[in-house]
Amino acid sequence: MDLQASRTIYVNDPEKNLPSRFPTNFVRTSKYTIVSYIPKSLLIQFRRVANFYFLATAILQSIDIISPLSPFSAITPLCLVLGISMLREGLDDWKRHKADKEANNEATKVLVDGAFVPTTWADIKVGDILQIDSSEMFPADLVLLATSDPLGGCYIETANLDGERALKPRGCIKQTVELITSPEKAAEFKGVIRCEQPNNRLYQFEGTVAFETGGVEFPLDTRQLLLRGASLRNTHWVIGVVVFTGAESKLMMNANAARFKSSNIERTVNNLVLTILAMQTALCLFFAACSGLWTGIYGYDLPYLSSSLHTPAAFEGVLIYFGYFLLLNTMIPISLIVSLEIVKVIQAFFIEMDLEMYYEPLDAPARAVSSNLNEELGQIKYLFSDKTGTLTSNTMEFKVASIGGMIYGDDSVTLSAKALDAIGEDVDAEEDEEPLLDAKEQSDIPWGFKEDILLADLAQSKQADKSISVSNMYSTRSELIYEFLTALAVCHDVVPEMEKGKLVYQGSSPDEVTLVDAARHVGFVFKSRNHDIISVEILGKPLQYQVLAEIEFTSTRKRMSIICRCPDGKIRLFCKGADGVIKRLLAPNQQQFDSLTDKHLHTFSVHGLRTLCVAEAVLSQGQFDSWFRQYHAATTVLSQRLEKIDAAASLIERDLFLLGATGVEDKLQDGVPECIVALQRANMYVWMLTGDKLETAVNIGMSCRLINSNMKQCKVDHPDSKFVRSTLESFQNYLDSASDPSCESCLIIDGPALDCALQISLVDLFVSVAIRCKTVICCRVSPAQKGDVVRTVKRRLRSVTLSIGDGANDVVMIKEAHIGIGAL
Repeated sequence: MDLQASRTIYVNDPEKNLPSRFPTNFVRTSKYTIVSYIPKSLLIQFRRVANFYFLATAILQSIDIISPLSPFSAITPLCLVLGISMLREGLDDWKRHKADKEANNEATKVLVDGAFVPTTWADIKVGDILQIDSSEMFPADLVLLATSDPLGGCYIETANLDGERALKPRGCIKQTVELITSPEKAAEFKGVIRCEQPNNRLYQFEGTVAFETGGVEFPLDTRQLLLRGASLRNTHWVIGVVVFTGAESKLMMNANAARFKSSNIERTVNNLVLTILAMQTALCLFFAACSGLWTGIYGYDLPYLSSSLHTPAAFEGVLIYFGYFLLLNTMIPISLIVSLEIVKVIQAFFIEMDLEMYYEPLDAPARAVSSNLNEELGQIKYLFSDKTGTLTSNTMEFKVASIGGMIYGDDSVTLSAKALDAIGEDVDAEEDEEPLLDAKEQSDIPWGFKEDILLADLAQSKQADKSISVSNMYSTRSELIYEFLTALAVCHDVVPEMEKGKLVYQGSSPDEVTLVDAARHVGFVFKSRNHDIISVEILGKPLQYQVLAEIEFTSTRKRMSIICRCPDGKIRLFCKGADGVIKRLLAPNQQQFDSLTDKHLHTFSVHGLRTLCVAEAVLSQGQFDSWFRQYHAATTVLSQRLEKIDAAASLIERDLFLLGATGVEDKLQDGVPECIVALQRANMYVWMLTGDKLETAVNIGMSCRLINSNMKQCKVDHPDSKFVRSTLESFQNYLDSASDPSCESCLIIDGPALDCALQISLVDLFVSVAIRCKTVICCRVSPAQKGDVVRTVKRRLRSVTLSIGDGANDVVMIKEAHIGIGAL
């Protein structure tokens, strides 16, 4: 972080912050104020050349010397058209004012004179210390200082920011947890925060905090940042200090001002009106010149033109010009504009009454917020869609598992695994066997897994199974299944809570929750986690696992690990993650498992399932102690902490034993694959813009038929301009040299790489490659980046674009596209 470009914030000391003149937390998203409504709204209406033309005609008709007609016939329809349009604009903006007022008057608690007192969001200032309770939204961007959890952890939901409804973990730094052990202790806290200047990067934050009693600066990163618009979950309270307010918060910096949209027909009408106006002007000038010339030669000798005897010929020509202008004003009939407005209103009515667009479960018909863009619906070339809540319902379902060379679960998946001739032959499960537990009755998560065979294998006698004799760790399938399900119940960051007498899981990822819930269904129930003790109930028997270390999932590592002292006294490392990563960490002599699991994972992918592998290792006490010293040192350094943690993790995450793999289905919205196929047949290009990680986006792309296994994929996932250029140029060369012109391709790019691709030097290359692909997937993108992508395509390709999304994080791209659709 560049200290010269950083901002300095004095915590809990408003007087020292006054010279910095930080903005207030008041926000305004509306287009108009009481003063600006009429002039700004009229300015928008007179962007239509026809409106300006009819205004000029009405003014001329009000001059007696030019026209004998009453101006009423011209002014009345013009005022009617303008009035209806302005009223509609005013009503829409009034709704924005109402929403702004509600947001600014939301209540929160701020520390004043040693106590937390109620205040409104608009009155919050940078440097204030706030207390946020469970389920409340954060009113500004905060740095986390303390939580109700003694370890300083909490969970937040960021659906309004990136569309993800899965909970995300956040944590305080150790030093503030030790100082602020309760809300009352917050009054004693003083310090100085240095952090980066306000920006729109949702996933990046750098800063330091120093306590007033010492000069040591402790690092702050994204794990301590609580963003405006996010909500607190599964935590009683948190305490944080405000670092960015109002227009400088990351949410507001990702929002664009509301703007006026015009359709192609409207722009075409404007051009036609200008053309006709030019012709009309030329005719009027010709007639006026002829009239002036004729009057100058013959007019004074004609007694019936006596009224013009004292009028100069030039002035007479001007009057004649405007007279002919009024006579020819029917060349641009005002009925044209009135007819267009009426037709658009009727079309909007038909859209809202269309039963095909009525969603019965929510009793929600389609709503046409603007009727200006109806005709654009038939001209769409590029469609940009959010993923979470738009393509998917964000409901995960555990479908299959591969354990010890056998697939368990959904028949539609297991029966398509051609390599498994032994399915249904090596086991003698009775179809009418009673489930071991009634756990599925306690869960609201969909359950499509057929567990009968798995439960039968789990309950079988401990007889050696030659099919898994490649390892000395387990000699029976029952033992292997037991360890696999134990790993699912223990290796995660899920938080359990009781709701209406039911045990409900919440976690940072719906995948995590689904896997833990799957273990619960077959008798491996995760009960609680207190400090370093994980309590589970396995087949009715309560057990405890002592957590010795936990290595979190990151987009770079693509895996998470947890090291536990198990009830049998052994130290085990449980690891789960992307199959390509886990396979590189396996011990030798697992070729049989590796090859079978590869075939299983391919089968899962063909069915569009989200996959991961589960592995473990048994550690000695000395091996763990030696490694933990290095890992602890890596977690306490002030620079390059993540890189050193990754390096330390790689020392222990090796020589693993593969337990199995899982396949989870992210349930799509009804009819999504069929809809996408129909759109592509209509020669539309569908792009997916999502805040999810790359693997998740690709899996959903497979599920909804945006991409398939036969497509040539180009993945750009490194934030370096040279790498981006090289990758795009290589892919462009491949497309140029492809022997089959019908070969389909897909471009997949993540947020940091997209920043590079949209630079002036690379944007032309990016667009030229993207438009040759059947689909484009942009993952880990911020709301502002979504808008940038839409704007780039709209301006450079001059094609009609449509954006659809369901959350506040999609508003920018919805506003930017020609047509924006907000899904309920």
